[in-house]
Amino acid sequence: MNTTQAHSYVFDLDGNVVLPNQGKIENSDLAIAQKLLDEEDLPLHRITVLGDCEHFVFPGFYALFRWLHAQGHEIHFFSSAIHERNAELVPKLLKNAFGEAHSQELLPRIKIASRPNLFDAEQAFRNYQDLPENRGRGYYEMSREFLPPVYGNKKRK
Repeated sequence: MNTTQAHSYVFDLDGNVVLPNQGKIENSDLAIAQKLLDEEDLPLHRITVLGDCEHFVFPGFYALFRWLHAQGHEIHFFSSAIHERNAELVPKLLKNAFGEAHSQELLPRIKIASRPNLFDAEQAFRNYQDLPENRGRGYYEMSREFLPPVYGNKKRK
């Protein structure tokens, strides 16, 4: 393990780690990506969940997950898809990246965020504006109040 500070990485699944196949393989990015892989590697990069929903895992992610883990970093996943799909997809990604035994050991420590975990920014903005002291204020003012905990003491212009 590396001696650098460990970090947590959250991967957005759809369009980044995986490409859901929506039935248009012939002239899609999926078809092009599949041509880049050897025939023997292709099954590792095709994951089916919820019975018949196929996903293509972009090349390089399994190696990236292994490298991040070897460096002591945490990996987590997010998708605005339904939780049932994500809860089935992520363990299969881990199994392909780390093997059955190690993936079962890692899975309890990995967070999987889904559609119910989304932050409703529009509703938050409406709630913010409903407060008497915030009438007439916009997103810019709201973001200046919400972002300091994320960005620390750095001033936003």
